Amino acid sequence: MRPIRDYFFVKVEKTHEDTIELNGRELFLETSYNDMQYARQYGIVVGVPTALSNGISMDVKEGDKVYCHHFLISEENRLTYHDEEKVFKVHCSHVYARVRKGKIKMLNHWNFVKQKVEDESKYITDSGIYMKPEAENEELYGYIEYMNDEMKEMGLKKGDEVVFSKNSEYDMNIEGDKLLRMRNFDILAKIEK
Repeated sequence: MRPIRDYFFVKVEKTHEDTIELNGRELFLETSYNDMQYARQYGIVVGVPTALSNGISMDVKEGDKVYCHHFLISEENRLTYHDEEKVFKVHCSHVYARVRKGKIKMLNHWNFVKQKVEDESKYITDSGIYMKPEAENEELYGYIEYMNDEMKEMGLKKGDEVVFSKNSEYDMNIEGDKLLRMRNFDILAKIEK
């Protein structure tokens, strides 16, 4: 089965991030009270559309791992008529990045930014005493981790410090790192040093 236009078919191993490891033991979480907070946001592409609207070009192939919006696993996106279980449709605009051969490529107008945290000198004294349990986030500041081609053309590169708009910081676990997903227009400025 192959999608016709604008939708990718994505297979997930499970629909929710419902386990954590603690002291070497796997614990199961009850996710029904906040279903979308624990929704699986990635899967393997099993169907690529024959065409995309508006001349969009996306370098995504069957077998690629893709990171998507958490609505990926919503019931209205489940493909009940597909041969395999746990296959969902996802609109091309909700596919943020693909992973192929261990390399992440950002798609469309999406970027991943690492949150900036305050310097240790602000919460650890010179004698090594912690004034609070951990560093706080420096609100609306971060570092470019992965960017799309348009941002590269604007001169941004990995590690650049940026300022982003309020409420654009949507955190995701990307290949083991906690990163913020945001669109091009959410990145407001590059900090010059």
